[in-house]
Amino acid sequence: MSHPAKTLSMQKSPLQLRHYVLRKIFIEPIEGWESREEETYPDSDGMPLEADIALGDAKQANTFGVRLSIKSEPKDSKFPYRFEIGIEGYVEVLQARDEADRRELALVNGVSLLYGVIRETFLCLTQRFVHGPMMLPTLHFLDLKRDLKKGAGTAPKVGDSPTKHLPAPRRGSGKRMLKNKPERAS
Repeated sequence: MSHPAKTLSMQKSPLQLRHYVLRKIFIEPIEGWESREEETYPDSDGMPLEADIALGDAKQANTFGVRLSIKSEPKDSKFPYRFEIGIEGYVEVLQARDEADRRELALVNGVSLLYGVIRETFLCLTQRFVHGPMMLPTLHFLDLKRDLKKGAGTAPKVGDSPTKHLPAPRRGSGKRMLKNKPERAS
């Protein structure tokens, strides 16, 4: 049954991903894994996933550096790959908000945007691996909001800048954007 096309009113998101780069990609097939012919992609239920997340302030107003690394080291051959993928980027909060709201939006939604890039990168790369393509599970990062609030608006410090290795997001600027060291989400 077809439905008449609707005109959607699309609006710019209050958070913009301005730039990102991949920092690390490691994917290794696990010996002994056997595919099930009926599956489009291997099942990721129960896959052990670890995340390392950091948020840093940038020199430009309302801009934050965000870092995300996702790692999985399955102990058995239930899953086809062990991997680690790291990414970092700049996000900009467009609408005026107080500092706590800007940090929360940058952290929760920024990490969500970067995870989408990791998920798609992993799917594309595993298409050329021996066990075939695998799609990572869809995740949400709402707990980061709670963790940020528990820490009275801050998260524990992390030693390295999440945007230290990023090229400048604006052509020709070449200046590092971070003012201070980033914070790690709990």
